[in-house]
Amino acid sequence: MDREKLKKTLDQLRGPYRTAVCGAAMGLLFTAAALRASALITPESLESAALSSVISKKSGETISAAPAAARPAVQSAIKGIYADEIYFLEDDTPAADTEEPQKEPDDAQETDAPSGDDNSDPLPGYPITPLDLSGHPDSGELILRNNETDYSPDLYALRDAEYPIAAGMDQPRVLILHTHATEAYSDGSGRYGDDTSFRSRDPEKNVIAVGRVIAEELEARGIGCVHCEELHDIGDFYKSYDRSQASILQYLSQYPSIQYVLDVHRDAIVRGENEMIAPTVDTPEGRSAQIMLVMGTDAFGADHPAWEKNLSVACKLETAMNAEYPLARPINLRGASFNEQFRAGSMLVEVGSSGNTLDEAKLAARLFARALADTMERYEK
Repeated sequence: MDREKLKKTLDQLRGPYRTAVCGAAMGLLFTAAALRASALITPESLESAALSSVISKKSGETISAAPAAARPAVQSAIKGIYADEIYFLEDDTPAADTEEPQKEPDDAQETDAPSGDDNSDPLPGYPITPLDLSGHPDSGELILRNNETDYSPDLYALRDAEYPIAAGMDQPRVLILHTHATEAYSDGSGRYGDDTSFRSRDPEKNVIAVGRVIAEELEARGIGCVHCEELHDIGDFYKSYDRSQASILQYLSQYPSIQYVLDVHRDAIVRGENEMIAPTVDTPEGRSAQIMLVMGTDAFGADHPAWEKNLSVACKLETAMNAEYPLARPINLRGASFNEQFRAGSMLVEVGSSGNTLDEAKLAARLFARALADTMERYEK
């Protein structure tokens, strides 16, 4: 081939060659970006997908601890567990295995088969068992359980720390909303079946009704509230936290006086195979569900550097809730932020469990609101 033909051939090949080289370079860049992204996949990145909201993982694995190649499988497993809406209570948990047998309240629902001859059929479905999950704290004791972070905060130092929220004359002071608004409660039968649904869009039956009680109690104490009743979990459920964050930012922009953001949920707890647990405490006003404060951090990469201020508020509130009887379950410290980074008074409030009745949850809401009002009056200066 003479030089002229060779040059012509090279000129013809130059375009495809450049395209191939550019394509390879872009592929390398895309691969590098993908590897970088996989290294950044953490439970915090899944917070918006709501995969880690109110459950503990059976396997104990977290996505940040898994190799990048294994993360999709771990994510899929967590998503599957989340779909069951279950927090699995180990049989040997201190709350369920105390030194003395726990006495159920007098009006507890029976979970055994009715008395009769040996051939009588058992009650259908599975039992719902009332149980005190407070950890039985001594007076003034603070308990932290199911800490999924590497942090070891001094709860007592945080309780004694300066209150991070100043008193304000402007109203409203509190925003109440529900990332998972359709969460609902049991029917009071003491049993549930495979086809039982603990979800409802009816605001008279789900956690919106519980939020209304909190708002009414706070308003009665002169504390202005805004209650967002939007069903953030309708549609793409795994974007619930994205939608509730948008609501939070909207309300904070509209009402800069808001210093407390309460994301009100209900838990779901199963022990063993099918025994559902209803966290319960007897009070002078009747049988109440118990409350759990879920506090977020920056452990999984959230932009939430001041999370200890939120935890300080929670420690003071926890003490107020347990002043007379154990209304509160141990504080739950999580690696994700759960949209708590916008105000120091932000917290996720689990009011009872799916095993509790709505009446028990409403009483818990009233007692919680009183404790919050007491905390605000005592510490805001």
